[in-house]
Amino acid sequence: FAVHTKEDSHKLGMVYHFRSPDAEEWVDAIMKRVEEVAPKKPTLLWHARRHAKVVFESQPFQIGMAVMIFGNFVANAIEAQLVPTEETGMETLKLFGDIDAAFTWIFAAELCVNLFANLFLPFIRDPWNWFDSVVVISSVVAFFSEGGGITVLR
Repeated sequence: FAVHTKEDSHKLGMVYHFRSPDAEEWVDAIMKRVEEVAPKKPTLLWHARRHAKVVFESQPFQIGMAVMIFGNFVANAIEAQLVPTEETGMETLKLFGDIDAAFTWIFAAELCVNLFANLFLPFIRDPWNWFDSVVVISSVVAFFSEGGGITVLR
């Protein structure tokens, strides 16, 4: 028994041969093959990744992240001008530390969404993701270490 696909289909006229002494066996063989090649139902993880990709690539999300980058720049510029120290005011020093921590975790969350949405190969192939990863990972490491000093890189 042979099944011929259409020449203009995605199978390009392929021929599938089934050998069976009786009809019931070849029907079972066809059904088995159909199950093997039938598209699988998308998983919950697939849907979550697809939604994350749509959100990540949306204009509002990208504009929001651009605003965050600009806000981080402005906060770092103000901090550099004020040069808060323990002598000039602990409240100002704590405020800028809190602002720095907020931006660190916002950018870390953005990197996680990007990685989840694009998973491995598409994420690795984009040089901006490499740069973003280095900056965010450096910021997170600095957040947990003494002294910091990495905010200018971000």
